[in-house]
Amino acid sequence: MAVGDVVAVASPRQPPYLAQVICCEGGARSGHPSFLQVVREDDLAVLTIQADWVLERLPGVRGAEKKPKKLAVKERLCSD
Repeated sequence: MAVGDVVAVASPRQPPYLAQVICCEGGARSGHPSFLQVVREDDLAVLTIQADWVLERLPGVRGAEKKPKKLAVKERLCSD
């Protein structure tokens, strides 16, 4: 999982919900994340969850910062 991914979360005390990952924290012995900080889609609550609560992952768009297009500037010639 990575920042920007949308995940389906099933925590033990709440019905499943969709959330977007805003921070991943890896474990001490493994490179896999053990905790995630997410924004819940329903109410925009920021939550810290365990990575094993994630049911499904929809990869986010990484590096999607589009470069601004260069607009062709046409000069207008005004004749008086």
